[in-house]
Amino acid sequence: MLAASAVQQAGPAGAAAEWEDGDGDGDGQLCVVCVDAPKQYGCLHAGTVHLCLCRDCSELFAAGKPCPMCREPIVAVVKVF
Repeated sequence: MLAASAVQQAGPAGAAAEWEDGDGDGDGQLCVVCVDAPKQYGCLHAGTVHLCLCRDCSELFAAGKPCPMCREPIVAVVKVF
């Protein structure tokens, strides 16, 4: 489930453009840790996944560590396609 502030913007011919976080600066797709690289990995916990990490930062998190989004213990870090 997406955060209430997330909106999807439509591009030409109704094509989905990118996910934004609502502030219009285009950083909705960036890693929440380094804020430099695109999100590619998610933290799995309690039956949900927070897509929030780039490849490099995903290596800093493992099972048992707190999710950087909600602080719930991580079950696994998974690549999201």
